[in-house]
Amino acid sequence: MSGKNNPRKIDWDYDSNHLFVQKLYRKRPYKTLRKISTAIASSFVFILMGLYIAALVLVPIAMIRFNWHWAVVFVIVVLTILSIVPMRAFAKRKKFFKTLKKYYGKNQKVKISVLTKPYSTLFTPSGVCDVKIEIPDVTYQIMFFPTANGSKRLMFAPDGKSAVRYSPVFLGKLGRLIGFKPSRKKTDIEFNAETDEFSNYKKILLLNPVPKEMAVCGENGGNIRQSGPGERFPGFTVENTASLIRMIESDLDKKFY
Repeated sequence: MSGKNNPRKIDWDYDSNHLFVQKLYRKRPYKTLRKISTAIASSFVFILMGLYIAALVLVPIAMIRFNWHWAVVFVIVVLTILSIVPMRAFAKRKKFFKTLKKYYGKNQKVKISVLTKPYSTLFTPSGVCDVKIEIPDVTYQIMFFPTANGSKRLMFAPDGKSAVRYSPVFLGKLGRLIGFKPSRKKTDIEFNAETDEFSNYKKILLLNPVPKEMAVCGENGGNIRQSGPGERFPGFTVENTASLIRMIESDLDKKFY
């Protein structure tokens, strides 16, 4: 069988640290055109970055020297930009608890227990059960898996015991063209929770915020496949807020109807 018909294989330990998944599937232009386009893009980026650095250095100096009011405005704008990511994570977490209250705030058949500080896991998973939701015959043990610093793409290892969060590439498609790679963070997934033999437990790894794309690396360096909420790994299921609510509603219907 020809190489064109064989899907590209990857090795999890290598590719999760050195390659951006999207590069495996992107078509390459002809060699000469690629060199020309890369040279043009690189020149443009160097000019753009030079102007950016000059603005960061010269604009504040000029503002402070001639009008300190504009310097204050400049600082506020910079701080606002830097706060977008944490504020988005905070808003998504707040929306999750608001959704639970909306659906189950007065439902006596559903008991919700918050076991960790709600906003202490915006950027790092706790490794334990953060929220426990109990309905008749079923207990959902939920651990937040935040992707605030890697909202572009999330790739799980075949066994689900680790995941790599990819942040957007600097300058987007132009940045990828000249070789920029996304920042990445590999996280080992530990999910410890107390159980007893008399209850039916479902462990939920809750994506919050939800990444734009989710993928799973196949067994033994196999193909990467696109995935999403409902993905099952040994010991837990990956869900988002909407799919979690659907799961609870389904289990409630099975019990009472």
